[in-house]
Amino acid sequence: WKRSKLKISIVMPIYDHPELTETFLNGLFTHTDFEKYDIEVVIVDNGSKEDTKILLRAWQMDHSEIRVITLETNQGFPGGNNVGLRTVMGDYIVCISNDIIFHSNNWLEKLLEPHLQGRKCITGGQYINYNQLTLVDLFIVDYLGGWVLCFKKEFIRELQKETGKDEVFDENLNPFYFEDVLLSFYAKYVLKYELIEAETGLQHLIGRTCADGRTNISPYALKNQIYFRDKIRELVQKHNIVLE
Repeated sequence: WKRSKLKISIVMPIYDHPELTETFLNGLFTHTDFEKYDIEVVIVDNGSKEDTKILLRAWQMDHSEIRVITLETNQGFPGGNNVGLRTVMGDYIVCISNDIIFHSNNWLEKLLEPHLQGRKCITGGQYINYNQLTLVDLFIVDYLGGWVLCFKKEFIRELQKETGKDEVFDENLNPFYFEDVLLSFYAKYVLKYELIEAETGLQHLIGRTCADGRTNISPYALKNQIYFRDKIRELVQKHNIVLE
């Protein structure tokens, strides 16, 4: 790390889909100022096939900023993120999905700007307050979409102190679904962080990482929705939160 520059860790769990990962990495290194910041790119390979491993080795050889963590089995989106987050060295962390297209050279600056203004916040690419699936007792829980989130390292410490777990994303919500909503709820309603949508110019290819013919989304959504709603009710009661 160079002392005079902001230290940033970008964490990205992946599972197969090497074409998405290659497109993402090309976009990342084209549209990010690696001279302006000290950036590490932590890629968590969630048990991908050999073609993805070959791709990652090639990129790692050519880019010293990339660090790959290889898992034998798929630990899901929450689990994969948590593995990467336990190793980060940056003061600012960006959790990002590989099914993203870059359209702007200042996407990172936009995510960082509210933090650098001193606001107690999490930033993301999409603020959502209209999803009926997050309805809990007549209240729609608002959240930042988990495809790109930015927070300071101290947020991790605060969250883990509250939950008593060495996690950022709740692994009861593996392999995916509602982990970003629950994280946002902890941030906004329990830890009193702002949720801020930044004009990143990032495009999320919704559902591309799941569209492989092997993953039926519906059972996970239903299972996780039950856990999510129970957890929200538990937190509301514990912290005397008024939802309105």
